Amino acid sequence: MADSEKPTIGTRFLALLLTGGGIAGIGVFIWLATKSQMHASLLVFLGLFVLLFAWCSWKGVDLWRGKRSGYRWAKILFAAQIPVVTLPGFHYEFYTGLNLALMFGDGGGNLPLNLGSSISLYFSPQVVGTAYGINLIALSALVYLLLFVRRPAAAPAAA
Repeated sequence: MADSEKPTIGTRFLALLLTGGGIAGIGVFIWLATKSQMHASLLVFLGLFVLLFAWCSWKGVDLWRGKRSGYRWAKILFAAQIPVVTLPGFHYEFYTGLNLALMFGDGGGNLPLNLGSSISLYFSPQVVGTAYGINLIALSALVYLLLFVRRPAAAPAAA
């Protein structure tokens, strides 16, 4: 059996979210690096974020092509995009392509829709309040990949 199979339309949509969102994320971080004066340590973090978005794009292409590694990594990458957390001193949010976050906490509940890509990871005393939520797009993508998509079978071992 081959290491890939023809992906469904839904799988291709998810691949576009990863690929396009990854490219957008790379573009934003390169723009930030060139437009503002940053300390060298911040540039290291920007580099790590660029690598993360590049990995999303690469695995999105693999998912589009129906490769096993694309399916495996898409699940991991979409799972990482589900939580949105803000606690005093800490904030985390990550998404590629599209974000519809059901949010609760300080300020009440809301449902912001964002098109693009972002990663926010703060460890700072300036982060105050408490909010938590889930990215409904990422959750739906993960459920779709786990329950409705047949992953390509592994290649048989040589005898």
